[in-house]
Amino acid sequence: MPVLVPFAPRMPEIGIDGSWALALNEAVAQHLAFGRDIIFTLGPYAAIYTKMYHPQTDGLMLVGSAYLALTYAYLLLFIWQQTNNRWLWLFIGYFCAMIYVRDVLFYTYPLLLAFLLSMQMQQKNSFTTLQSAILSAPFGLLVLIKSSLIPFCFVFIFLNWVLFRIILKQKNAWILLVSPAMSLIFWWLVAGQPLMTLLPFIISSLDLVIAFTPTMSMDGDSSEVLIFLMSALLIVGGILFAPNINKIPKTYLGTVFGLFLFLAFKTGFVRHNHALIAGSALGVASLLFFMLNTQSSRWIIFALSALSSLYITHHYRAINLGNQIITTYQSAFHGLITRLTNNESLPRNYSLIMNWYKDKSGLPQFNAPVDIYSNGQTELLASGNHWQPRPIFQSYSAFSQKLTAVNAHYLASEKSATNLIFRIEPIDNRLPALEDGASWPILLRNFQLVNENKATLYLKKKSSSKFLSQLYSVQTIKLGDSVQLPVQEELLWAEIVLKPSFLGALSGWLYKQPSVEIRYHLQDGRKQNFHFPALLGRSRFLLSPLIEDTHEFAQLYAQNRFLTLKNNYVTSMKILPQLGGGWAWQAEYQLNLYKII
Repeated sequence: MPVLVPFAPRMPEIGIDGSWALALNEAVAQHLAFGRDIIFTLGPYAAIYTKMYHPQTDGLMLVGSAYLALTYAYLLLFIWQQTNNRWLWLFIGYFCAMIYVRDVLFYTYPLLLAFLLSMQMQQKNSFTTLQSAILSAPFGLLVLIKSSLIPFCFVFIFLNWVLFRIILKQKNAWILLVSPAMSLIFWWLVAGQPLMTLLPFIISSLDLVIAFTPTMSMDGDSSEVLIFLMSALLIVGGILFAPNINKIPKTYLGTVFGLFLFLAFKTGFVRHNHALIAGSALGVASLLFFMLNTQSSRWIIFALSALSSLYITHHYRAINLGNQIITTYQSAFHGLITRLTNNESLPRNYSLIMNWYKDKSGLPQFNAPVDIYSNGQTELLASGNHWQPRPIFQSYSAFSQKLTAVNAHYLASEKSATNLIFRIEPIDNRLPALEDGASWPILLRNFQLVNENKATLYLKKKSSSKFLSQLYSVQTIKLGDSVQLPVQEELLWAEIVLKPSFLGALSGWLYKQPSVEIRYHLQDGRKQNFHFPALLGRSRFLLSPLIEDTHEFAQLYAQNRFLTLKNNYVTSMKILPQLGGGWAWQAEYQLNLYKII
């Protein structure tokens, strides 16, 4: 239970990650509807993942995580009764040390259940309807924690139903579908979410999952990728060819292990600084494989995959299982004692740290709702202002044209916040205009600049005015060719439609595509290179002048902006794939240029 239940939760933190963690808690506290008012890669039970404290969501976090802890314990007890395998204790020890790799903790539940189901099939046993309902119900909560769990859990549930209803002809297989569905609705309503937004939440979550790879990918050590793939193939192959397991159970197990390792591969290596997730998941798979297989060769596969796991994980975190387990339980014990003996401690600490952030940020008080760009939600919430967010509330996470359009539509509506705190804060050396770039025309037309202070702009909504986009030119450009742009006083907006080749699209689904950069040649002779996520380029953005920081964005409000930004006007540009990555992209792209009047 201490592994999953945050008896000693984290307190609010500043920065991108700390801000979204606190913001999601605040969204639940404000009863904002996920899938409509809030669209993010985590759901209303994100606190189970982040362990972030909030006075109004702490109870929800504790109840949800305690439920998961009990179902994990029930599942592990079932496995122990079926196998009586002493190696299970090694697995439990490893599992308990994964407090820092929450993704793998949640990914492991379907794998453990598949492990148990395969043993039941092997021994020709079956669960009662009640047991099946209890073991299937946690999927309803898991998918409300993190978006990446949705496709994995849905595929796993459907796979189980096909196996037990279509292949094994079990009459009570219906419970494998009904139990997770009822659990999903139950936990959704417990979180204070309207039932009508459940389907939009699932759809928007899948949109984020699909768009994440092409927009957020980051390269890293390729040797880690190769080692992971080789070990994963050994494990899946070892299961599929295991002589001690019958055909149906081992086919089922091989499929589930493959799905688990593929999910870990994508989560860990698309954005390579998450490789700890992949390495830890490989450790889980290797231990369960060892418990399944009775061949003498299992030692070789286990040793190779375990060493591969250690090789990957040690690059990102020092490995000391004993110390991590002790730390986990000590922290949980002290946290539980504090909760039982001093229930004012957590709210007091929360208030103290929020007041400290308030003093540090120095944000002013507004008498109307406020939103903040690009991130910095912790500072805003600490200031005591009323946060009224756009749906994708951190600009970098509007991963696609569809998602940037959602934010732009909201900003243009009457629902949007009256006051905006605005900063240019691109990640990964992205072209700054790509982050919520579709909202920039609305910011310039419907909001006025009130103040600029410490690289922060304060904008206020004025009477809305509609604007028209005038198509300036449509060109088909060969990838890598330079494009001459007109230098004029008007702002030049663009849509760049660059599509992957067949192999590039396949690579994107299985792993990721080679990155693309955009190169600018400016009026004053400077040359600038930026990361260019192709999905974001399809959304209309400011192509010229180049805006690199918050102060330059402020100049767009000036009457003489052509003079103040004249050196930033773009005379030519080109789109280039990374070295050796041309195979992943079509040879030509479409460049649409616009003026906004």
